[in-house]
Amino acid sequence: MMVMQRDKRANLWKATIFSRRGTFEILSRLEKNPMRFSEIYSVFKGSPATLSSRLRQLEMLKAIHRDIQVEPGKAITVSYVITEKGKKALAAYRNFVDIVSE
Repeated sequence: MMVMQRDKRANLWKATIFSRRGTFEILSRLEKNPMRFSEIYSVFKGSPATLSSRLRQLEMLKAIHRDIQVEPGKAITVSYVITEKGKKALAAYRNFVDIVSE
C-alpha cells in the first residue's frame, strides 16, 4: 500500500514539473536545435537559477539530456538536447492546448 502511494506521489511530482513556468518553452526551443545554457537563457523569462532548476528536472525525467563535448585543447561544451520522451510530452501538451482551445 505504501509503495502505491509513493508511486502516485512520484507521478504527481513528474506531472507538476510539466506544469511549471518555462518547461514547454524550453522543450519547444530544444525541439528545433540543441542549445547551450546561455542560448536558452537569452530567451528564457526567469532567473538563471530557475532555468538551471528546470533543466535539471527535465533531465531527471529524461525529457532532455546534456550532450558534453570534450575536445583536446578546447573548453568543454555542454548542450541540451530534447529526447524522444521530451518530444512526446511536447506533442501531448500541444494536443491538450488544441483541445481546450476549441
